[in-house]
Amino acid sequence: MIEYEFGSASYMGARSYQEDCCKFYPMRSSKAVAGGSVGSRHAASLLAVLADGMGGHVGGALASETACKAYWTAYKRALTDDTLTTFRHALETALQSSNREIAEAVARDPSMQGMGCTLVAAQFERRGVIWTSVGDSPLYRLDASQQRVRRINDDHSLAPVLEKMVESGKLSRLDAEMHPQRNALRSALRGQRLEIIDRRTEFEELFPGDWIILSSDGLQTLSDADIAEIVLRNYLGGPQAVADALIEGVRNVGDAHQDNTTVMVVAAYEADRNGIRPRPRFGADPRIWQHFNAFTESPYALAALALGVVAVFLLTFALTLDSGSNAPIDVQRPASRSSPIDQDRQGRPPLRGEEPSPTAKEPPLPSGGGRETWRDPAPDGTGVPDRDAPRGRETELPELGPKAAPPPGRKPSQADPDD
Repeated sequence: MIEYEFGSASYMGARSYQEDCCKFYPMRSSKAVAGGSVGSRHAASLLAVLADGMGGHVGGALASETACKAYWTAYKRALTDDTLTTFRHALETALQSSNREIAEAVARDPSMQGMGCTLVAAQFERRGVIWTSVGDSPLYRLDASQQRVRRINDDHSLAPVLEKMVESGKLSRLDAEMHPQRNALRSALRGQRLEIIDRRTEFEELFPGDWIILSSDGLQTLSDADIAEIVLRNYLGGPQAVADALIEGVRNVGDAHQDNTTVMVVAAYEADRNGIRPRPRFGADPRIWQHFNAFTESPYALAALALGVVAVFLLTFALTLDSGSNAPIDVQRPASRSSPIDQDRQGRPPLRGEEPSPTAKEPPLPSGGGRETWRDPAPDGTGVPDRDAPRGRETELPELGPKAAPPPGRKPSQADPDD
């Protein structure tokens, strides 16, 4: 079963106050007993809430803190069971409750008029993640296959509207990027009617190795490619290490107008059968994980796999024996290597004065005193070829007798003393 490891970090940026607020609320404790990364926390069910305040030093901080606390109070009261309908209802109910709390805070203190906040809340369960959000605070999912981050919630600032104008040709790219109202919010928690709400109606399935990041818009100082690179460099340290590295990345940019930045990092994993959490990893293949999970949970599937392996081994062994018994037996002696001189001597008897080649075959003896012809490489029968003489002169072998005559063309004085 999937469980979650999580961590968070914040940075004030160029401001002297912090308007961001984030809270993790574990709903069900982790069943794993050991393992995991240093500094991170664990839960089997988890609610993460992040609010980015606005309205000045006091107003923004108060709005974000009020929204987070009100959200958790209303959420746990509305969550009577773990059905999808109940989760959707709890997310919506808690959002409206947070908005009302901000309205009541302004009513109690009119000097807080204009305060508000963005809010993104995500529920992590064994089925995946489901969320609701208002404003421009991004919710990222890391795409391991392409090593990039992908925003999965809606942006309620003016930026998406300007992008559509660029696509339709009504506005140039430069004008859209430099527009003074680009970061203006079209929807936020201000104690008034919510104009736009991003409501996720189904769980987005997560697998071991998937990573989710909730953040305030201050993280967008980094590009999506920068965020993905930082996660890839630090994921072995776990979610807390990734959160700290992301904040450090924002610091290193050195933006003179850097906004408050808060990140909440959640990583999905599956503990082994002994309840030990694995080392953090980045990337999951849903199809491979689903098939593997089906095998590990079914003893019948594992037994069938073992029988299949044994059957393949026995069949291979039987085929090997059968092919060995039917193979023809080759009793011929292997051909021996010979030198070019030996190859020239093949198929003829040694000439006079020439030592027999150890690898040359003896020519067949003529039967019944018959005659055979053979090719003398030298015209004078000395065994030393004449380069200018034509090769291949046919010579008749004399009949075998007590004492064979010398080959034609050889003088008697040149015979061996034994002759």
